[in-house]
Amino acid sequence: MIRFARIAMLISWTALFLAVLFLLGVGVFVDSEALFDFLDLPLDLPPAPTWVVVLLVLSSLVTMATLGLVFWRFHRVLGCARLNDFGGLACHLKGAGTALVAFWAAFQVTDRVMPVLMLLDHPDLMWEEFDPFLIDLDLIFLVLGIVFWALARSLARAAEIDDENRHFL
Repeated sequence: MIRFARIAMLISWTALFLAVLFLLGVGVFVDSEALFDFLDLPLDLPPAPTWVVVLLVLSSLVTMATLGLVFWRFHRVLGCARLNDFGGLACHLKGAGTALVAFWAAFQVTDRVMPVLMLLDHPDLMWEEFDPFLIDLDLIFLVLGIVFWALARSLARAAEIDDENRHFL
């Protein structure tokens, strides 16, 4: 089961990363409509300013990097779980929680802020696309990150108790 999870993480991250790179590459070098399509915006708009396109590329790459970090931490958690290493579990669960929160934040920038910036030259459309309501399905990443922090704190205490027991015996 652990091998399946690791393979699934690797395949899904690689596929997503290549798809994002392809769409960004097409949008930057071939047809700017691909960038609007990437953000689910109307396609018949003139190209966005260069600085906005650069920010979109950066925010997309940061989002993919944080997702990669989440999967890497999950990989490490799976290894520690197999060895019953409470200290390692605590460390990597805390890191996974931090990576999930960072992924959520980066995704919010890419999904909510970038469409507004892409439409700066079209104020009538800009506010139609802006969604200030942050309660959406992707909120689960933030919640899971916080839950992982709490679990990491408990596992750190379990590691301390385990260490004390080893010294006692």
